[in-house]
Amino acid sequence: MNPKRLEIIEILGGFKCKHCDVVDTRILEIDHIFGNGKEMPLSDPDIMDIYLDNPYLCKTELQILCRNCHRIKSLEHGDLGRRKGEPKPITVKKKDIPRIILENMDRYTS
Repeated sequence: MNPKRLEIIEILGGFKCKHCDVVDTRILEIDHIFGNGKEMPLSDPDIMDIYLDNPYLCKTELQILCRNCHRIKSLEHGDLGRRKGEPKPITVKKKDIPRIILENMDRYTS
């Protein structure tokens, strides 16, 4: 497994589904809580660095779910990938993160 992904999992509390407490590492996934996985894909090393450099952001935006809970959440929220004709999202780069946090500050404050 990618070392950066392991660090993110560690920040999120380890290998355990937040919803059902499953600990089988073969079926655990990182979920974007607010469905912004298209804008902040963990396949992008720069995005992973953003989360690793900002543990609070990581804990606020991501969670560990098993595949079943992840699928159910996605079905309930209707965020199972891009719809036909939907434009490709713009990937956020590390230099843009302060602006994004400021624009969404209400999401990060209690």
